[in-house]
Amino acid sequence: LEHELGNLVGGRAWGLGIRGQGLKIEGLTVQDLRAEVTQIEIAMAYAISLPSSGVLGVRGYWSEAKKRMMQAAEAAKAIGDVNNEAAFIGNASTIVQYQGDIAGARADLEKVKFIFEKAGHKDQVAAVLHQLAILAQATGDLTEARNLYNQSLQLKRELGGKKDIAYTFRQ
Repeated sequence: LEHELGNLVGGRAWGLGIRGQGLKIEGLTVQDLRAEVTQIEIAMAYAISLPSSGVLGVRGYWSEAKKRMMQAAEAAKAIGDVNNEAAFIGNASTIVQYQGDIAGARADLEKVKFIFEKAGHKDQVAAVLHQLAILAQATGDLTEARNLYNQSLQLKRELGGKKDIAYTFRQ
């Protein structure tokens, strides 16, 4: 695993280096090349940084995994990929929660909620509200948890997702 980690981190560093240079490849604009390399960087960040299955997460290198997640979130933001930007910040919130920093996890999830609200992704906003409610419930703030579950439920009703409604009711 340590050798594989070195390969993945090295490849990601290579991708970051290319993104910063003005390389020209026949048929591709610099903007196309940067977007392509950013997509490679995003894929590699998932491979090494996911809390439950990435090389860093499996080995317990939480700080390094969070750092990589936030770098990938910035890369996704740079190309306008709000879904991956939010996903990386959301995964970083999981890492922070694993480290015992509930306030930090909550702050990261609030960022994710803002990104999805701005993009108009109501289904994702509902999912983040549900995650925030779980955090509030875990810390004993039942009034806040109920409020957040109700907000999530309201959005899910507007969207008509019966499975999602049932999931929130179960909580």
